[in-house]
Amino acid sequence: MIDSKKTILQLDKETIVLDELSIIDEINHKDKQKVERVGSKTETETGFGIPMIMINNYLVRDLSFFRLDLTDKIPQLIFRFTPQDESFLYTSYPKDGDLVSLYIRSTSELYKPIRIDLLVTEVLSQFTMLEEKYMGEENRANGKNASFTIKSQMRIPGIFQHVSKSFKDKTAFEVLRQIAKDLGLGFASNEKNTDDKMNWLCPSKTLYKFINDVCESSWKGEEDFFDWWIDQYYVLNFVNLKKQLLEKSKDDTRVLQAIGTENDLSSGLDGNVKPAEVKLPLFFTNDFFYKKYPFFINAYSVKNSSGFIANNFGYSRDLQFYDTKLVSDKPLNKFVKYKVEYVTQKNLDYSSILFKGRVNEDVYKKETKKTWVGTQYGENQHKNLQQAMIQNKLNKYENFKVYLEAQMHSFVPWVYRGQTVPTRIVHAGSTQARVNSQESSKQPPIDSEQHEIGKKVDNKFLSGVYMIMGSYVEYIDGKIKQSFLLGKREWLINDGRGSDPEPAVTK
Repeated sequence: MIDSKKTILQLDKETIVLDELSIIDEINHKDKQKVERVGSKTETETGFGIPMIMINNYLVRDLSFFRLDLTDKIPQLIFRFTPQDESFLYTSYPKDGDLVSLYIRSTSELYKPIRIDLLVTEVLSQFTMLEEKYMGEENRANGKNASFTIKSQMRIPGIFQHVSKSFKDKTAFEVLRQIAKDLGLGFASNEKNTDDKMNWLCPSKTLYKFINDVCESSWKGEEDFFDWWIDQYYVLNFVNLKKQLLEKSKDDTRVLQAIGTENDLSSGLDGNVKPAEVKLPLFFTNDFFYKKYPFFINAYSVKNSSGFIANNFGYSRDLQFYDTKLVSDKPLNKFVKYKVEYVTQKNLDYSSILFKGRVNEDVYKKETKKTWVGTQYGENQHKNLQQAMIQNKLNKYENFKVYLEAQMHSFVPWVYRGQTVPTRIVHAGSTQARVNSQESSKQPPIDSEQHEIGKKVDNKFLSGVYMIMGSYVEYIDGKIKQSFLLGKREWLINDGRGSDPEPAVTK
């Protein structure tokens, strides 16, 4: 059963028009016998085993690098390839306003393919030097084995245009939904509305900047905080992250997943083999029992930016402003100051830790920043505007203090940004854990199998329910794979020297 509170629902469909994308049918797919003879390799692999990329009718081949970045506000693509002949440089090289057309087929007919038109933002190339003695085929204008690196961003006409417009008596939710419609984007959210009705003004800003300003000023409640992004399907997502990160779900989410023959990855299949669609629990794991399933974690790394974030944003903010609405004979009484802290998990487990400095220290209380927002007249703003601007930003950066980056076995189209996914990281070699443990015979480890070599024991620190903060779709070793950035607020500590909350002190 899907947790309806955490589901990001698409409320409006995208209407943006993309360029026509097609390739020549070299084998005549209508001829059934001919298709069977060649194994229909062209038809089944186009956009499936390798991304399909077209630039000015030039079909890109020989990719040496490909990464579709879905971690920022707008999808971006960077790829490198070596042209097979001179036609790319002579006739298809990108000019001003030219686009990269991208197509990646989903591993299941139940899920939409990725189809994006991206504006070329930069082209880099390295030319080889040719000697005069070389003639003929090798003496090409672009040199032998010369490669091109192309950077691009999803093209959304009008989003970077300066606009002067007002949205009268609307909430942030309604404003963003209207902007999405104006840009031809879809709109998705895990909320039905927000509590911040006012007159929103866009004074000669780009719509991109205005969308960000509206999101950072949005308000629902004392513990709610919001973020936005445009996904690979041209949908503007406006998401209450508090629901995703801090509200626990008791439902067992099961989704249809594309599994090939013998539980192998569907994207590696040739011919007419069609992947099976199996209803399985939604989770990620590095347990080798699932090594041939799409949700298997091939590799993972743990990233830490906590010191950088603490130095730049602090652990809390003193919000200060002068409020003309307050009634007083003394101007000093109209000076308002109060503290805004990032939202934490309620009813923490006894072995959980909060990222508020080192354990057993309160040094973090000194790491407070101040924000002066000036004189507030209150004539055209919702009553919680000042707090919303700090609360949304402070909580958003908190997600990146420590996070997990997991490279999956394959492309996983049934997992989307903002979704919550239970994740199990296991280890089977625990010699070092045993050495580091401070437990004695009087204080045995909580998990009796924690330090037994060969046991599949959960890494409690890295396991848990994560929110998808973004992803990369990559072409690696002849295969399309996906890596996810995973964030959470509740971190459990494992037994061992580095995790002891109160180390023993001898006098």
